[in-house]
Amino acid sequence: MSIRWQVFRGSNKMLLFSVKRRSSWFNTKFDVFLASNTNETCCDFNVKASEKSCEIYRRDTLIARLIHEYKLFGKDTFRVVICPQVDYAFIVALIVLFNEINREGSNLNTLN
Repeated sequence: MSIRWQVFRGSNKMLLFSVKRRSSWFNTKFDVFLASNTNETCCDFNVKASEKSCEIYRRDTLIARLIHEYKLFGKDTFRVVICPQVDYAFIVALIVLFNEINREGSNLNTLN
């Protein structure tokens, strides 16, 4: 069974991309498919995520990295590095999605 999340622009009328978790529950790798990639034979991006970091790749090239650094006054602090010529809004949308996935833990089916 694979779990899939869909990301829309504004309302749920315009699909931007979808994210599919690879088969294992213990696997922290995700495939990202842009809306134009309807056959999904090959992902457009892939993500390696954990509680402490998240790396986003386009093919084999690292394009963004999020690192959980420490807690400051009880708040989590993160460092995000995004390569030039990469859509920042797309990266932030992925980071928000993976933050929710980590926060929900075993209740991944509740995210849509």
